[in-house]
Amino acid sequence: MGSKPKFKSKNKPRQSYRTNNIRGTYKGKEYNSIEIDLNSRTIKLPKLKEVSIRGYRNLISINGRIINATIYKEAGKYYVSICVEENSFIKDVVPTKIVGIDLGIKDLVITSNGEYFGNKKYIKKYEKKLKGLNKALSRSKPGSKNRYKIKRKLQTVYKKMKNARKFLLHNISKYLTDDNDIIVCENLKVKNMDKTDTYQKQSMMHHGVNL
Repeated sequence: MGSKPKFKSKNKPRQSYRTNNIRGTYKGKEYNSIEIDLNSRTIKLPKLKEVSIRGYRNLISINGRIINATIYKEAGKYYVSICVEENSFIKDVVPTKIVGIDLGIKDLVITSNGEYFGNKKYIKKYEKKLKGLNKALSRSKPGSKNRYKIKRKLQTVYKKMKNARKFLLHNISKYLTDDNDIIVCENLKVKNMDKTDTYQKQSMMHHGVNL
């Protein structure tokens, strides 16, 4: 098996590089610089040769042409993301169910049917952990071993929260797409909404309203 990748910088929280898939023929045999075998759970990458992988969804094979691969290290673990070009055929569908969705500040998604989707308790738990670790980081001595340990813990919690949010959004989007033929949403800038909400709160506080 190949060795672990080496990155140019060690200070960045996420170290990554991208390599393109080079296709060619040699003695009548076609080859690719990037090849993935989901049965043996291995991937061949330029310079790294064959590397063991795990957890690539539940696919048996990838049907499509591999364009490139992005290798990155995050929270002490290595990941590879594959970009694949596939041909997909979508059948014509006569829409029968249409739903509108709205992004909110308090709730993640609100539908026109009156359904509310908010943050789960485990995401709030991670947010609480991050708050405590950030306080500990600010008090730690620069360059110390303790500061390095806290940074690694922060990276791990950030990664877990990121995965939890991704999982939550995936479940919401799957639920909406499975149950509806057309989904309509406004083109809103969430950052501006958050700023407006903060400004309104400050304005109300200046007028003697206790929130």
